[in-house]
Amino acid sequence: MDDYRIVVNQLFGDKTRRISDRKNVPSALFLDPAYSRVGLNIKESKAKGYNVLVAKMASEAIPRAKQIGKTEGFIKVVIDKDSEKILGATMICKDSSEMIHEL
Repeated sequence: MDDYRIVVNQLFGDKTRRISDRKNVPSALFLDPAYSRVGLNIKESKAKGYNVLVAKMASEAIPRAKQIGKTEGFIKVVIDKDSEKILGATMICKDSSEMIHEL
């Protein structure tokens, strides 16, 4: 979704943007409901030495999911307890392939 910035920078800029600089690229598997992920999961976070917090929410708590009647699934976010930064997220829910980019 952001490739044009790399292309423009390589053609007309200072050539500092590269595909290899990307760190967290969201991915999605288009099932029903979709499976989407970005960043580190719990196991990877702990292996890197982070003090991990996990926030998990059922899809039925999402207003849009209730509205369209697609409440199966969940959203799970892995957070570094010390810095309060998001380390990664996993979503299994309707439209997760669209929402994962926000994280």
